[in-house]
Amino acid sequence: MHLKRNILLAIIACGWLYLMFCRTNGFDSKTALLQYVQSIAIRLRSTPYSPILLCGAVLLTSIPPFLGFTLSVTMCGYIYGFSKGLLPAISGAFVGALMCFKLCHGVDWSRWMSAKNKERYQSMQQAIQYGGVHMIVCIRISPIPWQLSNLFLSTMPGISFYQYTITAAVSCFKVCLEVWIGSQLADLSQPMPPSARRVTLLTMLLGATLLLGTTTGVYRSKMKKAKEFAQRSSSSSQFIS
Repeated sequence: MHLKRNILLAIIACGWLYLMFCRTNGFDSKTALLQYVQSIAIRLRSTPYSPILLCGAVLLTSIPPFLGFTLSVTMCGYIYGFSKGLLPAISGAFVGALMCFKLCHGVDWSRWMSAKNKERYQSMQQAIQYGGVHMIVCIRISPIPWQLSNLFLSTMPGISFYQYTITAAVSCFKVCLEVWIGSQLADLSQPMPPSARRVTLLTMLLGATLLLGTTTGVYRSKMKKAKEFAQRSSSSSQFIS
C-alpha cells in the first residue's frame, strides 16, 4: 500500500512538473502548443522506433493527472496513418488503463470526500455493481474521456480486475475515431475537417444515448425490485400479525 501511495504521489508530481513545463515554455495558448507538437510529429516520422515512444505517450496520458491523451492518440493517426497508427494507440490505451487500475484500485478515496460527495460516490458504486459489465461498457464508450473513465472505474471497489480488463479490451477500440481523425489532418494546428466533425458528434451522441438508456434501465429495475421487496415485507408483517 505504501508503494502504491508513493507511485501515485510521483505521478501527481510529474503531472505538476508537466504543467509547469508547458507554462514556462510559452504554451499558454492552444495554437503555440499545437505548433510545438507539430514539430515533434515531423521529427518522429523519421525517428526509429517512434511507434514505441508514441505508445508510451498514450500509456502515460491514460493515467490522470497527465494531460494530452486525445492529442497523443491523434498523433498516431497523423504520423503513421489510420492502419499503422491503430497498434500504438490501442495498445497504449489498454496497457495504460490496466496500470491506472493497479495504481488506484484499493485506495480509500472516500476519506477525502465530503459527506454529500461520499453519498453520491456510494450511489454510483451501487449502480455500477447492479448494472454489471453492461454498465461499465456503456461508461467506457460514452463521451467521458478515456483517462477519466480509467480513474473513475479504478476507484470503484466493487469492480474486479477481470471485469475491468474485459471492458477495457472491448472499449479501447474507441480510440480508433481519434486515430482516423489524425489521419485526415494535414496539420495538427488546423481545425478538424467537416466530415470528421460530423462523425465525432454522431459518435458522442450515440455513446451518450447508450449511457443514458442503460442508466435509466438500471434505475427502473432497481426501483422495481425495491418496491417488490417492500411489498413482500409488508405482506410478511401482516401475516405475522
